[in-house]
Amino acid sequence: MDDEQQIAFKSEIKSFVRLYRFLSQIITFTDVSLEKYYVFLTDLYKKLPFNKNILPTEVLEEIDLDSYKLQHQFTTELPLVSQNSAMKGMNPGAGGKGDDEYEWLTNIIKVLNDTFGVDLKDEDKLDFERMKNNIYGNEDLMSFFNAKNTRDNIQDKFNEEIDSELLNFINTKLDLYNKLSEDKINLMFKRLWFNDIYDKRVRNIG
Repeated sequence: MDDEQQIAFKSEIKSFVRLYRFLSQIITFTDVSLEKYYVFLTDLYKKLPFNKNILPTEVLEEIDLDSYKLQHQFTTELPLVSQNSAMKGMNPGAGGKGDDEYEWLTNIIKVLNDTFGVDLKDEDKLDFERMKNNIYGNEDLMSFFNAKNTRDNIQDKFNEEIDSELLNFINTKLDLYNKLSEDKINLMFKRLWFNDIYDKRVRNIG
C-alpha cells in the first residue's frame, strides 16, 4: 500500500473497533465473524507502523487548532510597595495536594467548557463524582495501572470502563451523555482523566 492507502486502512480499522466496542455494550451480537474481526483488528492495529511523514492519528485527533482560542479574561493593576521583605521558599513535601485532588473534576469540566463550549454545569459535578468513585473503586481497572503493563493496554481498558460508565447516563442524563459522547469531547475527556491516573499510579508523579 502507498502512504494514503495505509492511512485510510488504519482509519477504517479504528472506526470499526471503536464502533463495535461501543455497540457491544448495548446490543447482544450473534454474528461470530464480527467478534473475530474485532479481536483480530484490535491486535493488528497495534502492530501497524506509524507513517513517518505525519503525526500519529491519535495526536491529530486530539489536537484541533480550530477548537482553541485566546480569550481576554480580565485586567488588573499590581501596585509595588517599597519595603524590606523576603520571599519565603516552598517547603519540601508541602502543597495543596488534597485541594488539587478535590478540584481535579472541576478543572476537567472547565477545560471542556472553555475548549468546546460544552456548558457543563455545577450540578453535573455530582454525576462526575459518582463516575469518579465507580472508576477508582473498580479494582480490576486499577490493577491495570502498573509499570508491567503497556500504556496502550491500560488506556484501552480505561476507555472501555469510561464508555461503560457513560452508558449509565442514557436513561437519567441523556443530555450529559450526548455531550460527553461527542468524538472530540470524549477523546479529550478520557485523555485528561487517563493521564492524571497514569502519572500518579504508574509514573509516581503528583
